Amino acid sequence: MSKAAKSALVSFYFFVLLFGATVQDLPSFFLFGEIGRSPIFLLLPVFLLVEFYLLFKNRTIRLKGKIEPCALFIAVWLLFISLAYMLYFLIIDRPVVLYNDTLLSKGIKISVYWVVILLFVRQLRFCAEYLGIVTAWNTVTLCYWAIVFFFLMELVRPALLVPLHATQYYSGGIRLLTSECSWAGSVYILFYILSLYYLYSISASKHKTIRFILLSIPTGLFLFYSHSKGMLFALALTSLCFALRYFATRRIRVRNLVLMALLLLFLIPYPVYRATKSLKNDIAQYTSTSTRLTSNIASIVICLNHPLGVGSAYLWYFPEALRETAQTVLDINPNFNMREIYNTLKDDIGLSPKSGFCSVIMFGGFPVLIGLSILWIRLYRKARKSNLFVFGLLFGLISVLTYLNLEIKYELWVFICLIDCLAFSSGAEHRTVTKHHVHRGVSDIYSN
Repeated sequence: MSKAAKSALVSFYFFVLLFGATVQDLPSFFLFGEIGRSPIFLLLPVFLLVEFYLLFKNRTIRLKGKIEPCALFIAVWLLFISLAYMLYFLIIDRPVVLYNDTLLSKGIKISVYWVVILLFVRQLRFCAEYLGIVTAWNTVTLCYWAIVFFFLMELVRPALLVPLHATQYYSGGIRLLTSECSWAGSVYILFYILSLYYLYSISASKHKTIRFILLSIPTGLFLFYSHSKGMLFALALTSLCFALRYFATRRIRVRNLVLMALLLLFLIPYPVYRATKSLKNDIAQYTSTSTRLTSNIASIVICLNHPLGVGSAYLWYFPEALRETAQTVLDINPNFNMREIYNTLKDDIGLSPKSGFCSVIMFGGFPVLIGLSILWIRLYRKARKSNLFVFGLLFGLISVLTYLNLEIKYELWVFICLIDCLAFSSGAEHRTVTKHHVHRGVSDIYSN
């Protein structure tokens, strides 16, 4: 096979990985559970074939970058702590079969999420390193326009996308190829940020302003039609933190004060208004608010009582903590409707906290929390060279802390993987692409 053919094949594979990360509601959910919502899990055999090829070629397997060691540690720790609790339950004569699942098999399932993340990140790194900076970032931008295409298609003819979803009846706003609008928000925003980085730091285009407008018009439409209060809240809070960080590092000038005023005037009020309006409606109905609040508090209580995490033994501890927390919430405000909470106790489907942060601290305790904190700090130290990446990292962090799942939201891992392996490269190829410094942005607005 010629080099051009290999490059085309790897480019296609890279695009499949990127776009696959945006698809999060496939009907394969009914066969494999939550992990089956994404085609990334279905690509696991391909991942293994590529790993065997790399092993045969290099005679060794090395963990590269900042993400791979962290993902491997979490996978091993979750399996270890699940086995430890299973042995403990056997010793004290507690049941090890809960909700028709053994603690061992459930522990393996929890670990598999992180094994898939590890292999997924390795595939992304392999493709990016093989293709080089320009081709890889071109593919990322192409994926963004594919997302825009499906957004416009859903806007015009939403029924056309229904067969691609496991959740076929949904009226909660734009959800793209995910299960709900809050999941779609992180997909769109993060790929939009990546496309902006490509435009202002990689692309040699002389018409950046026009391309910026073309990139931003669909984004404005998406924010207008999105019903995700979580995404809008995360955007507002990120904008505020970003503004404070940006202007804290600069001398007080009239231009900076004007920029801050414009940022506060145009970027923050609308998301706050939309999020507040949606939250008031949700509180009036007492649906997802009580569920998120109760489940997240219950997971934090479990973490404080079991600092090393509980692994698959959450099937024993979480229902009880959920009942006690629900009763406490009802004592504070008896008007909360806990019907959804009590429905989740009937089986293990949906029996988990409603934020990625609360899930990982319940499963893995403080060791996993420390590992992820170190990963985020190391990524932040690298990303702070570009305020675009800082904005994306802050948005992702706030989203995970409040409402997003961490294990199957692969766009988060795409974002941090590209920061880890493609951002701020200084090779000859990159220097010839742009006449500007690699960290420059929109008239220095997006760079330090």
